[in-house]
Amino acid sequence: MSTDHVEAIKRLKHRYFHSVDSKDAVELRGCFVAGAHLDYGPGGPSSADAMAAAYEIAPDADRNVANIDTHLGLHPEIDLVGEAEAKGSWVLQFRRIDRVANTEMVMIGSYDDRYALVDGEWKIASCIFRSTWARIAPLPDGTVFI
Repeated sequence: MSTDHVEAIKRLKHRYFHSVDSKDAVELRGCFVAGAHLDYGPGGPSSADAMAAAYEIAPDADRNVANIDTHLGLHPEIDLVGEAEAKGSWVLQFRRIDRVANTEMVMIGSYDDRYALVDGEWKIASCIFRSTWARIAPLPDGTVFI
């Protein structure tokens, strides 16, 4: 696979991570092909449309949101499957501050993705996430968000 394709797919996945952290429904939807399959485990969205719709309901304009998320994608392995298809895997380090429950979650997991080249642009065709472990702990009294 050419380095250009690998780098384009890495940028795509980084754009995906940034769009879910910033809760940008339009940018998120643009990361996927029409009809993309998502499997994030029990209770997770099954389509990019469903995931984007959740962010359209609760935009993050003033940063005063219930959940503050950080997705860090690590150790990408990307392989060309055909001329316009690729597969990839990523390790995820995830952190969520839940301002309603006053908790912090730290999670490690992995993504198995399929990508498609559509009109010269790489898109996510399938995204499967599995958690390896997670820890949820209460935030200390007096925690302040700025």
